[in-house]
Amino acid sequence: MHQQQVEAIAILTLRNCEDVKFEELQVLTSLKRLQISHSRINDEQLGTCLRDLQALTWLEISNCNNITCLPRMENSECLTKFHELHIQQCPEFSSLRSLPIFAALESILIENCSKVTMESFPTNFNNSSLRRLSIMNCAELESLPCSFPSSLQVLHLIGCKPSLMTKLQVKDGAEWNKIASIPFKQIR
Repeated sequence: MHQQQVEAIAILTLRNCEDVKFEELQVLTSLKRLQISHSRINDEQLGTCLRDLQALTWLEISNCNNITCLPRMENSECLTKFHELHIQQCPEFSSLRSLPIFAALESILIENCSKVTMESFPTNFNNSSLRRLSIMNCAELESLPCSFPSSLQVLHLIGCKPSLMTKLQVKDGAEWNKIASIPFKQIR
C-alpha cells in the first residue's frame, strides 16, 4: 500500500493477530474506529498505539487477557474526538482511573470484566461529556462509585454482584441515592 492509502484507513479490526507492532499504528492518521480482539496487547502497547490517533472516535477492546487498565495519556490534547469506548471480556481489566483524561467520551460499555469493582473508577469521576454508561456482567461490582457525572443520562447495570442488584431494586438507600438523579436506568 502507498503511504497515502495507509493514512486514509478509517476503520481497522485486529482480530487474532499475532506480532502486531502497535506503535506502528500511529501512522493511521485518519483512523476513526479501532477494534482489537483476541490479542496479546498489553497496557503499555495500548497507550503507545492510542497516543497519536487524533481522529479516533470509537475503540473496542475485547478478549484481550493482558489489558488491565485504560492507559494514562501524557498529552491531554490527544483523543479529543474519542467518544465511545467498549471493553468486553477482558478478565484482567480492573481500572478506569484514567477516565478523566478522556474528556470527550460520551459512551462507555464495560462487559464481562470480572475484576471491575467500585475501586476501579476514578475518585473524581466527573467526565462532563459522558451520557451513557453500561456495566454488564461485572460480577465483583458490589458497590457503585460515590458519584457519577451530572451529564449522565443513561445507566445500564446488568448482571453485576447480586447483593448490589438487590439493593438497587429496592430503589432506596445509599446505593440508590448515587443513581437516583440519572434519568434512564436499566437495572437487572
